[in-house]
Formats: sequence, C-alpha cells, structure tokens
Amino acid sequence: MANPKRPAPSFRFDCRLPQIIAGAWLIALAVAHAQVSVTMEPAKKLYVAYEPITVNVAITNRAGRDIVLAARGTPWLSFSVTDSNGNLVPPAGSTSFEPVMISAGQMLSRKINVNSMYPMGQKGIYRVSASVYFPQLDRYFQSQPTTIQVSDGRELWRQVVGVPEGREGEGTYRRYTLLSFNTGSERLLYVRVQDDKTGAVFSTFSLGQFIAVRDPEWTIDGQNCLHILQLGAPRTYAHTVIDVDGQIVSRKVYREGGGRPQLVPTGAGEVVVVGGISEEEANRNPLGPKIHMISERPEGLPGGKTAVPQTQPPGE
Repeated sequence: MANPKRPAPSFRFDCRLPQIIAGAWLIALAVAHAQVSVTMEPAKKLYVAYEPITVNVAITNRAGRDIVLAARGTPWLSFSVTDSNGNLVPPAGSTSFEPVMISAGQMLSRKINVNSMYPMGQKGIYRVSASVYFPQLDRYFQSQPTTIQVSDGRELWRQVVGVPEGREGEGTYRRYTLLSFNTGSERLLYVRVQDDKTGAVFSTFSLGQFIAVRDPEWTIDGQNCLHILQLGAPRTYAHTVIDVDGQIVSRKVYREGGGRPQLVPTGAGEVVVVGGISEEEANRNPLGPKIHMISERPEGLPGGKTAVPQTQPPGE
C-alpha cells in the first residue's frame, strides 16, 4: 500500500520580523554607546591658517567598572578630518597617547592640538570628530562631528631676518608676517613666524584686539627680535617682543600719560618704549586711574620653548 503524500511544510512570513531585527540592533547599539560616551568641543569655530586648532575631548565611563584605554595597533584616541570637498585628510605622522584608566562613572578630558596631527593649513571648512578605542569591546566610539573654518588675515607687513649666531638654525632665514583678522565682532592682530626657504611655520598666534584708530608699530632689534606696539584698549598699549623661533620674549602694557607710547630704536641695537606710563608704574600709584589688564595673554599664545611646526607654507 502506497504511503500517503505528506503535505509540504508551509512557512509564514512574520511582517514584524524586520522591526524586531532593527529594534534588537538599536538596543545593542544603545547599550554599546552607553558604555563609553565621547564628546568633542573646539575652543572656537573660526581660526587663522596655521593657528593651533585646539579641541577638548571628554570621555565618560558608563561601563559600570573601571576601564583602561590603550593602543592596540592604532592609538586609543584619533580623529576623522574631512576638507571642504569631503575628502579625508590623512594624518601628518604617527601619534601615540599613554594608556589611561577611567574609574567607573568618571570623565576624562584632554585638550588636543588637532592640526599638529592633521594638516589643516589650507583655507576652507573642515569637519572633525574624535574616536576612542575601547579594548574590551574591540571597537571605536565616535563623537558627533563639528565644523571648523580656517581662514587667513589681511597682511599688514612682512620682513625676512637671519637667525643670529649662537642660536639653533643660525645661518638660515625667518620671515615675520603681521596679519589683521576681522572675526565679525572684533579686529585681531596676528603674527606668523616661518622658515623663509621651506615655508615651514613655527608659530601663528593672536596678540589680541587692536583698535584701528592707530596702526600698530613694529620694528626689529639687534638680535632680530620683532617688537610690536598695538593699541589694544582706549589709551592702553601692549608692547610684545617675539624671537626668531616664534616665542614670546616679553609682553608689557603701557597707557597714555605724559605722552603717547611709541617704539624707538637705540644706537645699541635695542628697542625701547618712549612716552606713556607702564602698567607696573601705574599699579604702584594707587591713586592713579586703573588701566585695562591686556597684559594677560590671549588664549593660544606660545609659552613653551618648542613651537609645533606645520609642513605647508601659507598661501601668498
């Protein structure tokens, strides 16, 4: 007797299956992101070309236990940078960060100069995000991207000088450039120091606001240091001295009083401020009018011995 034919098995498609899969994926993603939170905030949105682009990266440990961030073939902290055309900007070289431990529920912050790692000297709009490698999950956590605009100022003056004997780089030449940069709310004075032959930039930074009713003064002393005198506030002037490595040598404040301050070269190769009264003298006289404390360095002024050179010369 022939076996009866068994009916073919039937399969029912559950229309909820795609939603179930998508929901499970979103839950897994949310759980993963809940373990490490990464945010990034730039110091400002508008920069002059070759000025240090500083961002603050904050990493919060939500894993419920202490975690260690360490490199595994690649640095535990890296960045994604794209230019105005959407092209990925490759890193300028290798970078490493020491391993760090973050206690459960705690936050770690790092201030990073992004354009010391990625060439961002060309004018344009860049999109930047930070990535943190989490070894326990063997994956990266990324911050939201932010836009940063790089522009350049209007050139006021430039001068090529030699590096004096006895200094590193003696026999080579450096170029000082002064720039006026309008942010839309204020006018800032910038200085740039670079190698005249290669174009490598040693330093680019703001000297703070200057009032255009009187143009800044500048001159070179016997050691080829640059002296700048700018009107930074009503009746108040800042005298800044910068060496051939792009470092601040001194910065003093003067106000009008017994004449208007001005730079005067001496026969001995020095440059002095004649006229006005220094901040120190004014503060020693408690009955005198209080002057604006523009001697406080604007954010980003170089203070260390070694400037971070950039490899691309600014456009001329």
